[in-house]
Amino acid sequence: MARLASSARAGERRRSSTSSRSLTMHTRLVPFLALSLFSLSLLLAPTAHAESGRFNLHLSGVGPLPAAGEASFDWQLARPFALELRAGGGALTDFGQLTQGIFYATAGARFRFADDESGYLDEGGSIAGHLWLAPHVGFFLTDTAAGFLFDASIGYDFSIVNPVSIGPFFRAGVGVGGADVAVFVAGGLQVSIEIDPLREPDTDLDGDGVMDRRDRCPSSPPGAAVDPLGCTDEDGDGVNDDLDMCPGTPPGADVDGRGCVLLPPALVLEGIEFRYDSAEILPTSEPSLLRAAQALLDNPDVRVEIGGHTDDIGGRAYNDDLSLQRATSVRDWLTGRGIDARRLEVRGYGSAQPRVENVDEASRARNRRIEFRQL
Repeated sequence: MARLASSARAGERRRSSTSSRSLTMHTRLVPFLALSLFSLSLLLAPTAHAESGRFNLHLSGVGPLPAAGEASFDWQLARPFALELRAGGGALTDFGQLTQGIFYATAGARFRFADDESGYLDEGGSIAGHLWLAPHVGFFLTDTAAGFLFDASIGYDFSIVNPVSIGPFFRAGVGVGGADVAVFVAGGLQVSIEIDPLREPDTDLDGDGVMDRRDRCPSSPPGAAVDPLGCTDEDGDGVNDDLDMCPGTPPGADVDGRGCVLLPPALVLEGIEFRYDSAEILPTSEPSLLRAAQALLDNPDVRVEIGGHTDDIGGRAYNDDLSLQRATSVRDWLTGRGIDARRLEVRGYGSAQPRVENVDEASRARNRRIEFRQL
């Protein structure tokens, strides 16, 4: 897990009864300075949520233990408190002048803050995790000396994939061996594995079938159909009601991220039917007209031209007049549903702009249409 810097060579002691020397411990994984800055940024970041179990295993550093790493195990008795045991090993150096092996074992506590049950990232939860603190006491053993360790660690876990969390940590402490007193610091990356999940009893207060710990909309109306996150979408437009800025969208309408009907630069109203040789709108046209009205209501700053089109049967003047009358009928229908008439212009194009060649009844039906064009 770590490389450690010692204050003394084998058998070397000062004559005074007590002395103080500095130790430096750092991982082979991350430079101490960068890790310290990163840890500080985590302390200043907003608190989030992660998963932890009744029993948790933590592995730190790089390479096979104990050459450059450590392992710890905690038993979470009651949130936020857990008992923790830790053991590890590495290389002890005095700023590169001397290297020897070290083994250490400690016991202490681990405190988790803001650790809830929102779930791991792969379960639809958040990658953000919890902050933890761990004070420990124990002993160390090197090639030439032995003594006691007193340290405290701080870290941050990110919930990645059930049951694994990962995050950085920083540690500082004091080692006491005989007449020597040494200060050390350490940092690295820790992988945590949830062994025995610690779960609160599942509840479903709104009775929608989605447990409260996963429910993004915890106050759904009784009996309402909800999605896997517990949210309703009454108009079925794909935007949940709690985010829908335009509820009541007509069925089949294309909507934007607000749940409001999209109004493209040019829109052909399919399914608009008129009584034969007349500008009277048939009832079967209402679904298409409702979608158009909703699009205009959802986009109140848009002005449109309503263009009427016919097939090639009949004279030009007749078709021009009929198409204008039909466009006017559509405008009147829309103004009757609350659309400001000043936003609507009408124009009759007759048979001058066919969508397809008029060769049979099917093609002529496509050419008999109403088009909206943004102005």
